[in-house]
Amino acid sequence: MTDSTGKLQADLGANGPVFRHACDVLGRLYLQVEDEPGVQVRFREWQSRTSASRRAPVGDEGLFVVHTYLATLARLVALHHIRPNTFLPSRDDYVKVISGDYFRERDIYNFVEDDFFTWGLNPKALDDFLELAERLMDALTAYDLTGAGGRDLLKTLYYEMEHPESMRYRGEGHTPDRLARRILSEELRIKDAPDLSVFDPACGPGTFLSTAIHLITEGMAGRGEDEFDTLLHVLNSVMGIDMNPLAVTVARASYLLALGDLVSGPHPPVLVPVYLDDPIRVPDAGTSESLHIVQTTEPGVAFEIPDSLVDDPAQLDWIFHRMAQYLHAAEFRANVEGEERATEEVINSLYAYLTSPKRAGLRELPPLSSFDAGVLCRTARSLIKLVLEGKDTLWLHILKNDPATIYLSRRKFDLVVSSPPRLSTEQSNQFFATSADLYLRDGGSIAFVMPRGVAATAGGGSLPGLEPDKTLELEDYSVWVARRGEVAG
Repeated sequence: MTDSTGKLQADLGANGPVFRHACDVLGRLYLQVEDEPGVQVRFREWQSRTSASRRAPVGDEGLFVVHTYLATLARLVALHHIRPNTFLPSRDDYVKVISGDYFRERDIYNFVEDDFFTWGLNPKALDDFLELAERLMDALTAYDLTGAGGRDLLKTLYYEMEHPESMRYRGEGHTPDRLARRILSEELRIKDAPDLSVFDPACGPGTFLSTAIHLITEGMAGRGEDEFDTLLHVLNSVMGIDMNPLAVTVARASYLLALGDLVSGPHPPVLVPVYLDDPIRVPDAGTSESLHIVQTTEPGVAFEIPDSLVDDPAQLDWIFHRMAQYLHAAEFRANVEGEERATEEVINSLYAYLTSPKRAGLRELPPLSSFDAGVLCRTARSLIKLVLEGKDTLWLHILKNDPATIYLSRRKFDLVVSSPPRLSTEQSNQFFATSADLYLRDGGSIAFVMPRGVAATAGGGSLPGLEPDKTLELEDYSVWVARRGEVAG
C-alpha cells in the first residue's frame, strides 16, 4: 500500500489512466441514456445549479460526466474509510453504495441521496456502470486512505476537475488546510472553546468544515468528553452549504472522513449537515408563512413544504425518504389500477401515515397537523405525476435540501467562516455582509478568505451591528475578520 498523494492523483486525476478509462465508459453510457426522461431531469437540474454557482451558463455534458466520476469516487472513498477492507460480494451492494442505501442502513442517513449523479443506475446503463464502480473500488484498495488521505485526495481532485473556467467565473481557489487551521485556531480560538458553532456559507469541498471538526474533537477530547457526546455536538455545531452539487457531494464525504473513528464503529444516527442551496436565497413563502415554495426547472412545477418541517432536518429527511416508497407504489399500482385511482389511493395512504405517530430510527415523530399533511400530499400529487411521466425521483433530493437556508438562518452560529465565490470587491463585500446578517449570532465572529489585496470596503459599514475587526495578510490571501455586537439586554 502507498499513501502518496502524488501517486493517488497521478492514477485517479485528470491525466491518470483510471480517470481516462472511467470517463470513456461514463461518456459512452451517457449517450445511451441521455434521452431517458429521468436522466434529462438530472442533467437539467445539475446544469441549472452548476450554472448558478459559476455565475455563467454551463451546457457541457462532458463536465457532467466528470462530475459523475468524482461523485462516484467520493462514495467509494467514504465506504473505504468507514469500512476498511470492505468486500462487496454482489452488484446489489454496489447499487446500495451508489444510491446511499448502504450508508443509510448503517445510520448515516443523508451522506448519499438519490441525486444528480446516480443516473448510471438507469437500467440501460446499469451493468456497465456497476462494473466501472467495481474497478474504481479495486483501484482504491491499492492505497492507504486512512487519516487525511481520502479527504486530501477528494479535495485535490475536486479543484483539479471542477473545470478551469469555473475558477475564472467564481474566483474559487484552493484554501490550504494549514491556513484554515490557523484562522480557526489562532484567530477564532475554536480549539480553546470547542462549544462554539461553525458555519461555512460557501463550503466548497469542505476545507473549513473538516478543519473545524478536527479542532473541536481535539478540544473536547482534551477535556475528557466521550465520543458519543462529541459526535452529537459536532453534528449540531458544524454545518455548511454550497450551490454547487459536486461541492456538496465532496464536502459531505470530507465531513464523514473528518469524523474518523466517531462513525467507523457503532454510533448514533448521523445526518450530515451539509446542504445544497443558494446561501443568500431564502425560499419563497406561499399564501402564508406556514409554507414555502420550491421552484424547479420543470415548466409549471413547484412544490410546497410546510414551515413546521423546516426547523427539523431529521424529520424532513425521514419523511421525504419514506415518500419515495409511496411514489414507487403509485408507479406500480398505476399499471394495474390506472393512474387516477392509483394516485388517489396512494395519497390517502400517505395522509394517514403523516397524521399518525411514527418512528424514525430511535426517535418518535409526532403526527403532522391536517394542514401540514395536506401541504405534503399536494407535493406528493405533483411528484407522482412526474414519476408516472418517467421523470424520476430526483425531486426528493431537492426537497430535502432547498429549505436549508431557512433552517440555518434561523439557527445562527458563533463563527461564520469561508473562502467564498467572488467576482468583484463589491459583490464580495455584499456576500460578506449578507452572510453575517443571515447566519451570525449576536457576539459572533465572521472571517472570509480573499485573494491578497482585495479590501473589505463595505463589511461592517453596510450592516448595522457588524464591527470590522481586522484584515490579515496571510500567505497569498487577505482574511477579513469582523464581529457582530451584542444586543443590549
